[in-house]
Amino acid sequence: ERGPSPERRRELLHKIGGIQRKDVGDRPAAIETYKLALADDRADSEARSALAALYGETEEWDLLMELLEDLLARATDEEARSARARIAELAATHGQANKARDYAQKLLAEPILSSEDLAALEQVAETLDDATILREVLSRRAAGAEDPRDQAMWLGKLGLLELSHGTQEDAVAVWKRAAQIAQKAGDDEAARRLYEQVRGVSPRDGEAAFHLADLFERAEKWERLPELYSILLEHTQLPSARVGILMRHAKVLSEKMGDAASA
Repeated sequence: ERGPSPERRRELLHKIGGIQRKDVGDRPAAIETYKLALADDRADSEARSALAALYGETEEWDLLMELLEDLLARATDEEARSARARIAELAATHGQANKARDYAQKLLAEPILSSEDLAALEQVAETLDDATILREVLSRRAAGAEDPRDQAMWLGKLGLLELSHGTQEDAVAVWKRAAQIAQKAGDDEAARRLYEQVRGVSPRDGEAAFHLADLFERAEKWERLPELYSILLEHTQLPSARVGILMRHAKVLSEKMGDAASA
């Protein structure tokens, strides 16, 4: 007797698998059914998706990774990137650090990554405590940000990474770059915060003091200015510039802080 056509067999297997999974609650049986469907047609995306979900529900992580690896051979570029990101996440979470790093590096070699791909890689890097991957992810986040405020935010995070896993000098350089971007974007609050981070590492930094003095003057935070003026004097040798700083200091003391005697 002639069996059902391939299309009809596919439809029946999908229906049976759905009943086994959702109505009967027999996940192992549903897995076998969807595996039959996928064996009939490796391009059966519906069966593959259901099988991936079932492997996740039954915590069959190795089988899920194998399924995703099998997809790579026939996936579009976007599907392949998503699959690699998911494999890297799964491997990192389930104790396969080398595999996670391998897939993360393959993904980072791609010229274009979506925000979802980068978010997955950021999670992988944090799980593995891998500063190299995280540095690349944050750099690409910053480079790809359309909003300057977002770019400053990602650079701010990169500065924190450099402080903990790189050098203080690198952290300061990144924070200064981020602060300049924030200032140009009109985000004075972010700029102040970033320059304050610079001073947290390098308290007598003249560039940070210069910009903070301007920012605090605009924000009318007069009590923060005397210390900054003293730092500016340390970094200024030109007599006319020193006179200008002293005059600014005196004006703030007398007119804004009610301390004419000190002025």
